[in-house]
Amino acid sequence: MNLYELTYLIKPDLTNEEAKEYNKKLTGELKEEDATLYKMEEPKKRNLAYELKGFKEAYIACVDMDIDPQRVKIIEEKMKRDDNILRHLIISKEELEEEEDPEKEKDVKEEKDDESNEKEEKDESEEDKEDEDKKEDKKEDKVKLNEIDEKIDEIL
Repeated sequence: MNLYELTYLIKPDLTNEEAKEYNKKLTGELKEEDATLYKMEEPKKRNLAYELKGFKEAYIACVDMDIDPQRVKIIEEKMKRDDNILRHLIISKEELEEEEDPEKEKDVKEEKDDESNEKEEKDESEEDKEDEDKKEDKKEDKVKLNEIDEKIDEIL
C-alpha cells in the first residue's frame, strides 16, 4: 500500500449539498477499493484560471489515501468515465502531513512566542548598542571637525 493524494474538479451546476453528497459517494467508492482515507476536504466552489469543458468555475476537493498501486488504475478509470468530474489528478506522496493537534499547537505557539520575545529583546539590545555606536561616531566626527578647523586656522 502506498500513499496518494487525489484532487478532482466537479461540475459547478450541482448545489453545495449535491456536491457534498457526490463527494461522499466518491469517498465511498474509494473505500470499496480498500483505500484507507486520511484527509478528506469538503468540495469548495472556485473560479478556474481558464475555461474547462465549457465551465469557468468548479467544485474542488482533495483526499489523502493509502491504497494498493494496482487499485489506483481502477480508480483512474472510474474517474475518467464519470461525467460529473471535469478533471482529476492522483499523485504519489512520500508521507502524510501531520494533522495539527490543538495541544501541540498551543505548545508550539508558546515556544514561538518565547523565541520571538527573546529575539525582540536581543534586537532591542542590539539597537541600543548601534545607537551608542552612532553617538560615539558623531562625537568622533565632531572632534575631527574641530581638529580640521584648528588646522585651517593655523594655515590661514
